[in-house]
Amino acid sequence: MDSAPSKKTRKLRFENFPSSQSWYLLTFIQVLFIFQLSCADKASAAPLPHFPVGRRALMAESESSAVARRLAATAPFPPPARAPPPPSPTVTSPTPTVTSRSMSPSPPPATSPPKLPVPAMAPAPSSSPTTPPLAKPVSNLPAPALAPAPSSTPSPTPTASLVSSAQGVLPNLFSLSRKKESGPAPGDLACVSQGVKSLCPFVDPLPRPATVAAQGSIKIGIYEITQQMHRDLPETPLFAYGLSQAAATVPGPTLEAKWGSPVQITWENQIGAAKHPLPVDDTIMRAKPVSGVPTVVHLHGGEVSSLYDGHPDAWFTKGGEKGAAYTTNVYTYGNRQDPATLWYHDHTLGFTRLNVQMGLAGFYILRNPSVDNQFKLPRRGFEIPLVIKDFSFRSDGSVDYPGGGSGSHPVWEPEFFGDAITVNGIAWPYLEVLPRKYRFRLLNACNARFLDVGFSAPDVTFKQIGTDGGYLSAPVVRARILIAPGERADVIVDFRGQAPGTEIVLTNRAAAPFPDGDAPGDNGQFGGTAELMKFIVRKKVAKSERPRKGLFALTKFEPAADAAAPEDAASDDAQVPGFMQTLPNLRGLAPVVVERWLTLSESEVNGGPDAVRLGILDGEKNVPMGWMDRVTETPRNGATELWHVINFSGDAHPIHVHLVKFRLVSRYAFDDERYGTGQCKFNTADATSSCVQTGTPLPIDDNEAGWKDTVRMYPGHVTTIVLRFTSQSGAGFGFDPTKGPGYVWHCHIL
Repeated sequence: MDSAPSKKTRKLRFENFPSSQSWYLLTFIQVLFIFQLSCADKASAAPLPHFPVGRRALMAESESSAVARRLAATAPFPPPARAPPPPSPTVTSPTPTVTSRSMSPSPPPATSPPKLPVPAMAPAPSSSPTTPPLAKPVSNLPAPALAPAPSSTPSPTPTASLVSSAQGVLPNLFSLSRKKESGPAPGDLACVSQGVKSLCPFVDPLPRPATVAAQGSIKIGIYEITQQMHRDLPETPLFAYGLSQAAATVPGPTLEAKWGSPVQITWENQIGAAKHPLPVDDTIMRAKPVSGVPTVVHLHGGEVSSLYDGHPDAWFTKGGEKGAAYTTNVYTYGNRQDPATLWYHDHTLGFTRLNVQMGLAGFYILRNPSVDNQFKLPRRGFEIPLVIKDFSFRSDGSVDYPGGGSGSHPVWEPEFFGDAITVNGIAWPYLEVLPRKYRFRLLNACNARFLDVGFSAPDVTFKQIGTDGGYLSAPVVRARILIAPGERADVIVDFRGQAPGTEIVLTNRAAAPFPDGDAPGDNGQFGGTAELMKFIVRKKVAKSERPRKGLFALTKFEPAADAAAPEDAASDDAQVPGFMQTLPNLRGLAPVVVERWLTLSESEVNGGPDAVRLGILDGEKNVPMGWMDRVTETPRNGATELWHVINFSGDAHPIHVHLVKFRLVSRYAFDDERYGTGQCKFNTADATSSCVQTGTPLPIDDNEAGWKDTVRMYPGHVTTIVLRFTSQSGAGFGFDPTKGPGYVWHCHIL
């Protein structure tokens, strides 16, 4: 794969939180501001021979070493002690650019089996699905008994299993049975490309993770399991979240929380391996346990105390080793923010990219009946979460992750682009749907791959109703939606008017790296990353199939599984409202107290991969700051701030700020050449000496107008966001945000 476009590096001064308040880096080496943001690190994989699925080589460029920036959480968010907000341009100031760095090293590559070829994406015949593969614990752990393999005759439908918590019991959504049917599976004719057998797309039904009520007190373990991710792949060793090892799956269970009902979750690391299965680079900043795999959990988008935010240095192992910021593994989530699509994932310093690639991610859905019940949106069996993530597999089924860095970082590589797309833990699944409306919650859980999603049928579109932080003010109709790593999209899709048997593919058009990299499907991938999953319209859906452990196949629904909403097209009374909520004008509610100019840049370090840095722009001393440098972002509790992030790199970066939601203000191009020769400045109110170009700003997409916790920052632009350091409602946090190790902000390229 071709290398990314060259980037102009600028020395920028980045400030971190005091070491006592530092955030941990995910898997990046980036510096986080205010709350210390960190870019996810890149993992390196042992070179087992890989199925020729056309995996792209990792980009050994600017993302390779990211520094996460810490946000100072000091007594009531003291006013910034440093320089007062510099005179700044108008609201349409230049778009800030943020960069992140991967911080997790990986062990030296081992001999690996050959890689699988990427599937040729020929049209798949309409036919009966095959049974979904089973997931199970790894053999070196106490393995639960698995259900016997289904015979050719249908098995009786078992009673729906239940998942419980101290204060509630949620049934799995479907009573399921599995039936082996004769005939070719969808996609069987697309298994050979250029004479090489490759993975067939659309041969496995889409599964759904089990739902767990996030109420009261519950325990969730982090386990080693194996799970079959494609019909023709051996079982893949993975890390997984679950109420037990037998119930653990990739992705993890969907945690459903109710507004105002706090939950206390005990996160238990049960990974017994002495070392990480993916390559770890000892030359980058990372957690360094003597033995074992370190983990810590971050609720992405959650308003929580920094004690429970999953600080990168709050990691812990099964053997009892702990990071410097560790205080507890019992986390309390208050659930007092707007109803939204959140997600949880690993956030360990230097291991984030590796642990997430091994499977540690899942949805966290926060509902507020007083808000949600105003709308008649599709629900229950017609509301489906979709975790989209790219993988590469070796011939033995194991995860293939690069480990060929360079120079000072011999293993770590900055970006990973897999050649197989998985949705809910299955490579290129299919979903049988009825001709009615569905609600899909989309999550881009990829390491570095942006997704530009749309449908192969031009008359099928998205009605987007929500973003990272909750509902939009009104639905937005989109033919395609661009989703960066870490971003979410809450959408309604209407299959009415589609004839039975119609097959519609969910496609991807985003270049990798974005926006100027290779188109999906290039470099021998046979279209493997250009297509994500397939929808097959049925007139009436018969019995659903039995799930693999903890995962529920959604290809067929159990008739009358939900008496309140019979599972047929005639019961489609779902509606998409014209208005959803009034979004506050954050700049109008309170004066902007602080205006910050921050930078995102990439630079080569000692002959190694380019490292991405985040930090302050400090006059003439534009020196990139690191994880252990002082914290420069120290917002006051309740204050409103304007951040201008200048992206000097050549790629778009998804910047994530912990604790708070924010609103996107503008994206303006800047004059890189004049800045490089000292002819202009950014933090100046004088338009004639400003590097920010006047004129028309880069348009903000209509579906970016809502609450955000992750935002795309484009190369050569200053992205401006407005942040209010209080709860989303403005009523104040229900906890002390100055207590604990602090927060981070970072790029979400792991």
